[in-house]
Amino acid sequence: FNIDGVGPKIIDALLDAEIITHHFDLFTCTKEDFLALEGFKERAALNAVAAIDKARTQTLTTLLTAISIEQVGEETARLLADQLGSLERIRSARVNDLAAIHGVGAMVAQSIVDWFTNPANQRDLDELLKHVTITETTAKKRTTSLTGKSVVLTGTLENLSRDEAKDLIRLAGGKVSSSVSAKTDFVVVGKDAGSKADDAIRLGVKILSETEFHQLLA
Repeated sequence: FNIDGVGPKIIDALLDAEIITHHFDLFTCTKEDFLALEGFKERAALNAVAAIDKARTQTLTTLLTAISIEQVGEETARLLADQLGSLERIRSARVNDLAAIHGVGAMVAQSIVDWFTNPANQRDLDELLKHVTITETTAKKRTTSLTGKSVVLTGTLENLSRDEAKDLIRLAGGKVSSSVSAKTDFVVVGKDAGSKADDAIRLGVKILSETEFHQLLA
């Protein structure tokens, strides 16, 4: 985080003096810890402690930017915060869920999942969250060709599990239905599709291949 009066040089000095051993230890620093550093006066030490206290509340976007996920800058962090709304949802998201967010893509999605599934990163983040409160946002659903549409899945998809496909539909603002009716907008058909494909033809509901389904998510 960018903390006024506590820049990289001061953090390095704290690390060198073994006052802290990790960056999240910064939130445990006292006035006396700063006074132990060469050249630090009482006013500066008090200001540093006050700035750290102020930094104990952060937005989700700021947190995601600060933890240095490869390929995730401020704009991508804001997209994740806007679309998913909470750190817990981002931590548990799968690659396909993240890749479905316009502006993220498969490579960045994989980078995010890799970061959050790394045990060392998980430990550091959990330690940081002992000191920092995250203000989360209300997730904003993307507007896509599936927004507001009723979608039925049938058959086995080649690249997605049934649950993954359902998650992508919901992230795109669509509704997953279990049966085909006149109110159904799309039926996504995979291998060995059952009677739902026949129902779609009978009712004149548009049938989508897996490729066409992905195109509507873009």
